[in-house]
Amino acid sequence: MLRVARTHALTLLVPDSALYDAYDARPNGGPALARLLSEPATWLHDRAEVPSDAMNQFYNLAEGDTTAAHVAYLGSKRGWPVLTDKSAATALQRIVPDLWIVPA
Repeated sequence: MLRVARTHALTLLVPDSALYDAYDARPNGGPALARLLSEPATWLHDRAEVPSDAMNQFYNLAEGDTTAAHVAYLGSKRGWPVLTDKSAATALQRIVPDLWIVPA
């Protein structure tokens, strides 16, 4: 992801829910996640900062997937591209059809 972000001069806004999912999927990936978070162009976004009514709306559209709801909310709210893999892109575009997706 960092390579793609650097190539396209993108800021990485990392939803904390996505960070937790990444850590759960790869518990020994802590050093890589720490490197990601130490990059100057990386911002960690706390899900608690999303207004509860908006989070509930996106959560329902995401069929109970908190991370997808958080990512879709941020991408649509900011108008920033979402850097993700193909399987997540399909799910995210079901939530927000015009979401700007950049394949990772």
